[in-house]
Amino acid sequence: MNSRLLHIGWAVLSGILLGLAALFPPAVILLFVAVVPLLEIKNDIVKNKGKKRSFFLYSTLAFFVYHLIGGNWMLALGAGKMSLAFFINSLILSTFVFGAIVVHQRWNRWLGDIFFIAGWIAFEYLHLNWELSFPILMNGHHLAVFPQLIQWYTFTGILGGTLWVLGVNVLLSQLFSERRQWKERTFWQAQRSRWLTTLAVLFLPILISVVQYSTYNDSGEEVEVVSLHSDLDCYNTKYRLNQGELVSAYWNATKDALTPFTRLILWPESAITDFGWVEGLDNSELVAQLRDSIRAYCPADLVTGGIIYELFANGNPPNRPATVGYSPEINQSFYTYTMAMQIRNKSNEVSMRTKKKLVPFEETIPYPSLLSGVHKLAGSLGGFTFSPKKRDAKYMELPEGIRTIPLICYESAYGAFTADAVRKRNLNLLTVMLNEGWYSNIAGAKQLLNASVARAIENRKSVLRSSNRGVSALINPRGEIVEQVDEFKSAAIRRKVQLNEDQTPYMVIGDWLGWLSFLAMPITLGGALLRRPQVKPQQKKRKR
Repeated sequence: MNSRLLHIGWAVLSGILLGLAALFPPAVILLFVAVVPLLEIKNDIVKNKGKKRSFFLYSTLAFFVYHLIGGNWMLALGAGKMSLAFFINSLILSTFVFGAIVVHQRWNRWLGDIFFIAGWIAFEYLHLNWELSFPILMNGHHLAVFPQLIQWYTFTGILGGTLWVLGVNVLLSQLFSERRQWKERTFWQAQRSRWLTTLAVLFLPILISVVQYSTYNDSGEEVEVVSLHSDLDCYNTKYRLNQGELVSAYWNATKDALTPFTRLILWPESAITDFGWVEGLDNSELVAQLRDSIRAYCPADLVTGGIIYELFANGNPPNRPATVGYSPEINQSFYTYTMAMQIRNKSNEVSMRTKKKLVPFEETIPYPSLLSGVHKLAGSLGGFTFSPKKRDAKYMELPEGIRTIPLICYESAYGAFTADAVRKRNLNLLTVMLNEGWYSNIAGAKQLLNASVARAIENRKSVLRSSNRGVSALINPRGEIVEQVDEFKSAAIRRKVQLNEDQTPYMVIGDWLGWLSFLAMPITLGGALLRRPQVKPQQKKRKR
């Protein structure tokens, strides 16, 4: 077979396996073999002295297929712009792993494969730390469908999951490249030590995790919480109802779950689609209405998502920032925030924090001085352009000693961001609010659910989720889903959770695998480029 066609086939196969593992929970086991065909392309190019740049093209193809399949639900945001985003993301990942073939060719295969792993982990780490962030399709998140196997995320975070699956892929690739020997000798005798190493790398983390899972005991005071799962279609219902109609719909779905022992009520992201102006919040009739309602039902505090506006401090400058809106009715520029608000039962004070990790191009303009034009071409769902507020409530303290930071949708995909907040504020409960009524299926909601499972394990905290049309759930510190609602109906979850005060190593050290990988890449690649290529003896003889 033509080698080019063979390499294209291997690249597409890698992309399909990665995509299926991301899309269908039972298929996550495919992660452990999905990258083998791509690594085989690298090995074959080096062996046959092919062009190194072709590996970049094949890997880009593989990653693009992966994104198209694993993130197909995102095409609802706009097939054209999301395909472009997938392609750009694939190019970046290919750039990060391209050095693997250089190191392999100029040094040796083992170091080339180590560079491949380091490059992939560094790519994921980048996505957790820059404005063009895209953290959903990460191997460590996919593995969260089996929380019993990843309890060691308390040390490594999700990047440890990426290290695990890529390590197994590299070892299997080594074995696959020696497949001709399988015919000459028995299965085990051909590469016995490599098989044993591969099996150890595959099963030792599982053994460690099972021990952690079986020996972990939750601790802390118990408190009753209620989470709303609303069913409001974003296109035809939610943003067409006025605030009074929205509040009535939420209370009708929530009130039957409330008891005199309820201490926290959680509503979804942007549940209140217009809270008005920040400047008028103290005298807001809507806030007063919500406070009166919770006082009538139970002694709890309400934490709800909402959209709120704030006047731009500098009036209406001609060259206002791209993330600042303008109202012709009042001739005034303004900020738009998607936020979480705590409405207290026992006082008239409110606390608010705005979403810090915003979805690029859908919710904000990353690097606006450079990319504002792209945003105008792409547009966004709902037509919103949000900003993070400079000064927010750092966390929310509720009755019975509950301390939480409401993670707003996309924020729940960031491990170190969450762990840092938990550590600094000694939080004992994680809350997540989401608005997933933009999508006709819940494939994306399930991927974000995986992120919440990972956050629960990394921090050993219960996670309470409230979603609009996605997945609402309670997850315990082991990552087990205690209760879940994902039907297209309004419902409420009422459960007791333990307020765990424990700290994990990951909360202290964060994504150490990420910065270690960034460090390893230039050292390995630089060493390979400085290394003088080996010349075979027969070649030396010809030169004489």
